[in-house]
Amino acid sequence: MLTLRNLVLCVLFLGTKCLLQAQTWNNFPQKHKKDGISVSLNHDNTFILQYNAATSKSQLLRTFQDLNVPFEIELIDSSWRILSLHTQNDTHYGTFGTIVLPNKNTVFDQLNASGLFNHVQYSHPIQKRKVPNDPNLFKQYQPDLLKLYNVWENTVGGTNRYGDTIVVAIIDDGFDTAHVDLKDNLFHNWNEIPYNGIDDDKNGYVDDAHGWNGVENNPYVFTSASLVDGHGTMVAGVFGAKGNNGIGVAGVNWTTKIMPLVYYPSTAQGDAEQGIIQSMIYAYKMKKLYRSSNKTKGANIVAVNMSLGSDNAFPEDYPIWCSLYDSLGSVGIISISSATNRNVKVGMKGDTMAFGDIPTLCGSKYLFSVNSSDNLDQHTSSGYSNKYVDLAAPGDNAFSTYPTSKLPANPYKLESGTSFASPLVAGAISLINASACKVFLDLTESNFDSAFGLYQSWLINGVDKSDEFKNLNVAGGRLNVLTMWQQMDSWCWYHDKNYTKVNKFGGNNASFAIFPNPTDGNFNILFSENESKGQISIVNTLGEIVFFKDFEGQGSFCSLVKVGNSLIYPVLFNHSSGTYFVKHEKNGVVNVKKLIIQ
Repeated sequence: MLTLRNLVLCVLFLGTKCLLQAQTWNNFPQKHKKDGISVSLNHDNTFILQYNAATSKSQLLRTFQDLNVPFEIELIDSSWRILSLHTQNDTHYGTFGTIVLPNKNTVFDQLNASGLFNHVQYSHPIQKRKVPNDPNLFKQYQPDLLKLYNVWENTVGGTNRYGDTIVVAIIDDGFDTAHVDLKDNLFHNWNEIPYNGIDDDKNGYVDDAHGWNGVENNPYVFTSASLVDGHGTMVAGVFGAKGNNGIGVAGVNWTTKIMPLVYYPSTAQGDAEQGIIQSMIYAYKMKKLYRSSNKTKGANIVAVNMSLGSDNAFPEDYPIWCSLYDSLGSVGIISISSATNRNVKVGMKGDTMAFGDIPTLCGSKYLFSVNSSDNLDQHTSSGYSNKYVDLAAPGDNAFSTYPTSKLPANPYKLESGTSFASPLVAGAISLINASACKVFLDLTESNFDSAFGLYQSWLINGVDKSDEFKNLNVAGGRLNVLTMWQQMDSWCWYHDKNYTKVNKFGGNNASFAIFPNPTDGNFNILFSENESKGQISIVNTLGEIVFFKDFEGQGSFCSLVKVGNSLIYPVLFNHSSGTYFVKHEKNGVVNVKKLIIQ
């Protein structure tokens, strides 16, 4: 007699036999209409199995049938012998009566007891980690408005595809370099020994280990002036507060290095404009040194943020300051500045009802001027012009880092102004640099004018346009980081055949793979057989080499395990949790992958 259970198993047997031969099954959930049982699948009832090398398909099929539950299988990888098993584990009421199926724990025990599997595990739901766990994120409306969560799925800053550390200089009153949400992203000049009174890297600046105080010509970038209102600390937090560290807030860039350059004097005798000029020159020299030294000295500065300015001012009175924007552009640095906080039309002398504003009116093509919006995309008090102000960004009610050295201690604060709009744009530009294909990065070196034109096009054309800003800035809208990123992505797909947004460090032609990743410290490096020679190094986010292996040395292949056409190198990595970068170099070709230690 054909019982209900036998009917179900018969149907499953025939379907599964075909499946194992085809090695795929993507049409679930499957409904068995004759008995009224619907196989509704979820993570709780899904297992991931790695079967033994000696296990046959017939053994697998027999084991699955013995579970006495409706099931479906999907082959994940044949070479690793991994498949997923989906089962139904609840009580069901069908046309032939009530059926009570074994629960998932019983199924788990049966699979384990079969002896056919190296590993049996449940399939677990996975959360996207690019929504940071910073507890005050709910006080920041900007990431949602700018679609940063989508961009963070592809990059959070840090390094570009060549593995170069990305640096953004912030010319301000300095910032709290010991702030728990900023200290990890502080720029380090590794060629300089701090406070030994010697210019170790011969760049003309003594002890500039973390940046430069342009107004006082010394290496102290956190001064008494930095504590007056905490302006620089707040600007730095908007741009680059450490993301996903379980602390405070998240900046646009979670890992990009911030170079503090101080222009604001601590005493009445100091000259702020002189501080600005000397800070800009320092940024220029460091980027030029980076290029001329083949990236061994200086800093890879891609942008300078200046949340500062002079009201009622015109270019003819500021020729040196204004000319330096072209100088920065000549070495590949984009400048971003905040427009005046006064709600006035910005323009040249002679314009009807126009007011002066420096640096907005400086006229350099390498300078973006930013006015301010709120969480409803309304223009808030700030300078406007459809000729001189480039775009808006949400600077109203910015919740950001605040100096912890102030009493009473209050490490975060809410403020408004264009000062907190421009670092959002600086962040967008540096995120583009972190994701962009190598063809674009090469263009920034060989023809920066062309590369800048692309930056400009992606930024201006990527805004969320609105009637509110139609005549208030050149773009006619407010910054949208995702749209800007998508334009870059499309350009790179078209112009770089090796580009992929799935694996930003090397793509499908990468010379090695890492698994598992993330890991607790014990992981494997998988090489194709012809790529195994060369050197492997692991660097931390500070640029320090913490692991090195040279496979060219005699006997170095003893530690490699051959699997098919691949070679596996097991690594025991006893270092603290965080982000690292694994570099494989062979014949001058470098491939880099991100490694997460949990």
